[in-house]
Amino acid sequence: MLKDAFCEEMLAHYQYIILADFVEGVDEPLLKKIVADFKENAKEELEDHAFWILKRLKELGSDWVGIENPNLIDQVATHKYIMPTVNQAITCVEQIAQAERSAIETYNNLIAFTEERDKVTNKKMKEILKDEEKHLKEMETFIDKIKEAWEKEEKDAQKQFEKENEKSK
Repeated sequence: MLKDAFCEEMLAHYQYIILADFVEGVDEPLLKKIVADFKENAKEELEDHAFWILKRLKELGSDWVGIENPNLIDQVATHKYIMPTVNQAITCVEQIAQAERSAIETYNNLIAFTEERDKVTNKKMKEILKDEEKHLKEMETFIDKIKEAWEKEEKDAQKQFEKENEKSK
């Protein structure tokens, strides 16, 4: 289960860093917030989550079979990599939200499994779960902000159209 979580963290890190450099399709201030958040989350997924899990696997005497080859990571992960389909902000954020929901499921399962078996891992899984829930909330907030911006643009365009229509009468 920890190898699975490690692989999912590596995939999450990769998704965040790729999208941070290619996401587009919203106004500049919101885009800057999204990109900064993607980069911060990428760092957390790698440095706090994946590296801790890797260290814990070693402490527990695990081997590296299945995680030693980057070509196998998506095969080992229960929740597969969500390949970006377009670089539009709304789609990117929605795909990351989907991945975060999967991560929450993974950590809930790990918490349940380690509850009586491994207090050290259980404590860290609870911490990581909080991070993943925070990431999901951030993505949901971005989705709402993007939709609000679209609605505002639509209303502004409608007002402009009506204004120009009045002038032509």
